[in-house]
Amino acid sequence: MSVTLADRDSAGATYATALSTWRSAYVDLAAKERILGDLARGAVLGPAPSTIDQFTLQHPQYAPLDRARLEDLIQARVAQLLSQ
Repeated sequence: MSVTLADRDSAGATYATALSTWRSAYVDLAAKERILGDLARGAVLGPAPSTIDQFTLQHPQYAPLDRARLEDLIQARVAQLLSQ
């Protein structure tokens, strides 16, 4: 077999980085969409976006389930963007 544990570790690290990048991009996009949509209606911090099943993205070693809720991260990003 030509696959080694080092190959697996490399793939796991790549996965973890990609998942982190995706999560950051998702939170940023959701926050900006929320601000733009809510500003049009005259309100901020509107309803939560549809939830994403984080369990399908987790990996026990390389990407364990992050207990931070996406909604909490989005609200924090909204507040950060509005304070700028």
